Amino acid sequence: MTEKGMQEKYKRDLKIARERHGKPSEAHNAERKERIRLRKAVLDALAHGPKTVPELAAEIGADARMVLWQVAALRKYNEVADGPKQGDYIAYLRK
Repeated sequence: MTEKGMQEKYKRDLKIARERHGKPSEAHNAERKERIRLRKAVLDALAHGPKTVPELAAEIGADARMVLWQVAALRKYNEVADGPKQGDYIAYLRK
């Protein structure tokens, strides 16, 4: 299949999906934007050195559970690594 043919197929498939499911809701878009903002904030904070989840949450001003979720995702995709243990917590490093 040519590139143009692939683009046309993608457009058709996207149109069908939008007709079936509709556009994402404003709430869904807001959640997605918040996750992106939080991910960037975690990476920016870790650029200054290793931090624990509670330290990250306090610095960013976010719920520790959401920060932990982002750290877990960043670890999965190899953007963050485990660092030294600080008390009961693991400090995380930006790769």
